[in-house]
Amino acid sequence: MFNYSDRLPWLRRHPWPARPRWDDGAVMSEHLSSGPGPVPLYPLGLRLAGRPVLVVGAGAVALRRVAGLLAAGAVVRLVAPEATPALADLAAGSRLDWVGRAYRTGDADGTWLVLACTDDAEVNARVAAD
Repeated sequence: MFNYSDRLPWLRRHPWPARPRWDDGAVMSEHLSSGPGPVPLYPLGLRLAGRPVLVVGAGAVALRRVAGLLAAGAVVRLVAPEATPALADLAAGSRLDWVGRAYRTGDADGTWLVLACTDDAEVNARVAAD
């Protein structure tokens, strides 16, 4: 059985990093909440081929997400009252299913992944709650 008391002196000298830091020593959480500027991304490695994915919103952010989802083979359903011309063209070409209305509770049922890509915090919160 492992005896944690043997490690206590080491833990006192090397406490768990409660505040992760970047290579330059800046605290990550402070960088992320410091206002405008680039925010680091958290990449996910997901196998999406043939899986249903819902994207809520159809602006510039949604366009970037949809491009990656389609490249990964996801079956994309887009819910938004309006869409950028590029997303509308993808829908017209049957590359994705566009539902031209606002998000409703239950739209996420049966999907494997949901992305909230609106500029409306209330809608994004409703999507997250579903």
